[in-house]
Amino acid sequence: MKKQVFKFNIRIVYFIVFLSLVGWAYFAYHTMSTQIINQKIYAKIINLSGKQRMLSQKTALISKRLFEKPTKELDIHFKELISTMKNDHVFIINNLTSLKMKSIYFSEEYNLNKKVEDYINLIVDFNNKRDYTNLNKVVEYSFNLLPKLNYAVNEFQNESDEITKTLLKQEQYILTGTLITLFIESLFIVFPMIRREEKAKKDLEKLNENLEEEIKKEIAEINKKDEIIFQQSKMTAMGDMLQNIAHQWRQPLSIITTASSGMKLKKELEDLSHEEFLTYNNLILENANYLSQTIEDFKNFYSENKKIEKFNLENIIQKSLNLINSKIKEKDISTQIHVSKDIDLEGYESEFMQVVLNILNNSLYALDVTNPVKKIIEISANKNENFLQIEFIDNAGGILPENINRVFEAYFTTKHKSKGTGIGLHMCYEIITKHFNGNLTCENIEMTVDNAKYKGAKFKITLS
Repeated sequence: MKKQVFKFNIRIVYFIVFLSLVGWAYFAYHTMSTQIINQKIYAKIINLSGKQRMLSQKTALISKRLFEKPTKELDIHFKELISTMKNDHVFIINNLTSLKMKSIYFSEEYNLNKKVEDYINLIVDFNNKRDYTNLNKVVEYSFNLLPKLNYAVNEFQNESDEITKTLLKQEQYILTGTLITLFIESLFIVFPMIRREEKAKKDLEKLNENLEEEIKKEIAEINKKDEIIFQQSKMTAMGDMLQNIAHQWRQPLSIITTASSGMKLKKELEDLSHEEFLTYNNLILENANYLSQTIEDFKNFYSENKKIEKFNLENIIQKSLNLINSKIKEKDISTQIHVSKDIDLEGYESEFMQVVLNILNNSLYALDVTNPVKKIIEISANKNENFLQIEFIDNAGGILPENINRVFEAYFTTKHKSKGTGIGLHMCYEIITKHFNGNLTCENIEMTVDNAKYKGAKFKITLS
């Protein structure tokens, strides 16, 4: 009778622990899902508000150039900037998520919405009538508008930081709740099972070898106990996994949502096989692990740490490739890395990673535009006693001769306005020359891939 009561209690505790773990998992997933949606909006708004700040200065600069020496190309670019500034402002206004930001844009104290619209009207007026009076208005208004846009960008960032702090607190709650649940499981399930298993083994040792029937009964009982312990071990492993998620979760991937939705749909249709169930779960776990590393890479990339430190070149290149891995796979690009694992650099790690990403993204865009039969990106590094050379090569057709000497100029770009502002390669050049005391060059090359000849571009970083 006592044994039956004990088993009954174990089932109740097991059920409570299972529901608790499911509850914590749902809470973690719901929290992360809500957070990532909000962060996506904030990330875009912060990006666009920062872009507005840049556009307010760039349009003023181009207005002056149009007044002094107008060209057709400059005229077209100016109109594109006006259109971009209008569209970006509309998006920001339509996606304000807090009373603080709405106050900055619409209250009488700040009224940034009206100030931005007034500035846009000024540059439109200048575009229609390019006289000295309109130019002075644009320049003066741009000068006065810049600190207000800076204030808005800072406030957007502050709100994003507050949301992140809230998320960290929720992660602590998840971790604490999970640990308490695991403690209850250990106290009422695992430890009793271990004690019973030890007792069963001692009883078996006392049995006489001739009592075959008794031995069979005891073996059967042990098998049942082993099965229960195995289930509890799986629950403990699940608890460990949830603990890791509580530490590392930052955002879910669309692939996890897709896999979960597919599994739910198949379950509702009663079409979910055991193999499919395992496949879906493996897919979710693999991508969750991959995302955790990607988040750490993003954290390092956006770090504000300006401390000069030693970092590994091959590691930085792999981190950069991980961040754009989905684009590389989507466009069916073959990457060939020839970089020794023992090459270390000294400087600002996040800035060097920015250089690598900018160059790689430039190649991705070019390969997408020219669309060669086989798309190649090669990265190599050669080091000797005097200098280190890092080369990035693609087979996207190369750079037009009339543009190759201008690729590092500020605001020079051959991309569509939605793809670039012409500042990426310029910043790469500034970082390499000023912060790493090196040099960044580009040239057109020819290469042979599978007996087919291609033209391409080579960007070379030289560090002494």
